[in-house]
Amino acid sequence: MKTIKAKEFVIALAITAVMSVISVNAFAASPNHQVSPNAVNTAYVDHEALADKYENMAHAMQEKIEAQLEALSNKPRSSFFGRNGQHIKKHVAYKINEYDKTAQENMQKALYHRKIAMEKSARKTVAESTNTMNQPVNKAGMQVDTALDAL
Repeated sequence: MKTIKAKEFVIALAITAVMSVISVNAFAASPNHQVSPNAVNTAYVDHEALADKYENMAHAMQEKIEAQLEALSNKPRSSFFGRNGQHIKKHVAYKINEYDKTAQENMQKALYHRKIAMEKSARKTVAESTNTMNQPVNKAGMQVDTALDAL
């Protein structure tokens, strides 16, 4: 009798697992939740905002570095930390190093996005100026015969 109940329990568990996987896959395949790759490529990216975000993150890392240095400098001796004083100091030094690396990476990303934003704005102004310079101005509203101008 126990083996029949155990088999029924295992079968019910297997059916439940299969049904949960099927329902998750059906939800993932729903066309309402798919994003076309062209939409991602043509999406507008605000590089100025990204640059500001990365700069803020870098400044936050610098603040964390200063806080760690201050906490470390306020402790007079390694014996103050007890038995693991040297390990704690090494750990704090490691954290400071990691914060510094992260701050530098964020500043590099910010500079990259600033550069892209400046190129984008310069490209936009050049495109606007070339469009207005190459188009003839027809104040009279009449068609201009270019063959007569060539004579």
